[in-house]
Amino acid sequence: MKQKITTNLHLGKTFEDVYTSFIVSKTSLGISASTINNYKYHLRTIGRYLDITMPFDDLSKSDLEKML
Repeated sequence: MKQKITTNLHLGKTFEDVYTSFIVSKTSLGISASTINNYKYHLRTIGRYLDITMPFDDLSKSDLEKML
């Protein structure tokens, strides 16, 4: 059975909060330090093109397209 992807859990949270929670989750699973550093690098890179402090509710397709 396919897993349904939902974003409702992230409403009211910022991109940075959700991504940081993702990193904490992966760290607790024992992912290598190199991979964790890679995740953090990606967050910093995304932050150059997108306001990662904006709530997910405010994130639009246009915002994502500007990032590309």
